Amino acid sequence: MHKSKPKISVIVTAHNYGRYLSECLDSIIRQTIDSCEIIIVDDGSTDNTDEMLRKYEEHIDKIIKLNGSGVAVASNEGIRNSPFKLFASETSQIAKRVQLGVDGVGAIVVGII
Repeated sequence: MHKSKPKISVIVTAHNYGRYLSECLDSIIRQTIDSCEIIIVDDGSTDNTDEMLRKYEEHIDKIIKLNGSGVAVASNEGIRNSPFKLFASETSQIAKRVQLGVDGVGAIVVGII
């Protein structure tokens, strides 16, 4: 998704959330920030998650596959694969109302809109 060095990483953890991925990824893609990377951590999904990720492959920077390790391990793996240290977690139903921005000194601003 990013053309230059990303200002933020958006980490999406998924375990059988294929039905929510379009809404989630569309929301991330519509964000006003110029440069972000999308990291997906698929924690052993057996539904249509892979199919949904293929539809968005041009926007996704990294896909990490795990074997059902749980949301905490999946989140930590996503964080390890990001150069940034601030992590905000929301469910996909709430995430559609979250707007991300970066201030002039590179701090991440997360707000509900």
